[in-house]
Formats: sequence, structure tokens, C-alpha cells
Amino acid sequence: MLFDASRKVKPEDINLVAEMFKRMAGGFTVATADDYFTIVLNQNLSYYQNLETYRHELMHIENGDFDKTCSADLIEVCAHNII
Repeated sequence: MLFDASRKVKPEDINLVAEMFKRMAGGFTVATADDYFTIVLNQNLSYYQNLETYRHELMHIENGDFDKTCSADLIEVCAHNII
């Protein structure tokens, strides 16, 4: 998928779902080839934790992280300003 970074992602381009996770991960995003995204949140977490995760996942979408060729671990390091 080549995400068109110049294209502004609209709310209707994002599907939001909540699932029960066995681990305490906050969530993740799945991207499709036609620039639609599904953000999956952990329904075992609080409203505020899910809001924080939602904002984090939106940042990945807005930054075009789904087209980067580096590892997801490196993207997360950068997203959390660890380096």
C-alpha cells in the first residue's frame, strides 16, 4: 500500500472496533490497500486509556507510518520519542 500523505484522512476512512485482548496492549491499526483503516482498541481498558490509544493510532495514520519500510518496533520507538 502506498498511502497518499497529501490526502487528508477523513473520519469515514476509519473504522473503530473494540475487542477483548488477553494481553494489556492498548490497540493496533490495520490498513487496507485503498487507504482505509481499522483501529482496534482493548475493551478491557478504561475510556481514558482507549482515548490515549486512539490518539496514538491516529498519529500513526497521519504520519504515514503504514508506508515506512522500517520495523514496527522502530516506528514505535520514534512515536514514543524514546530515541
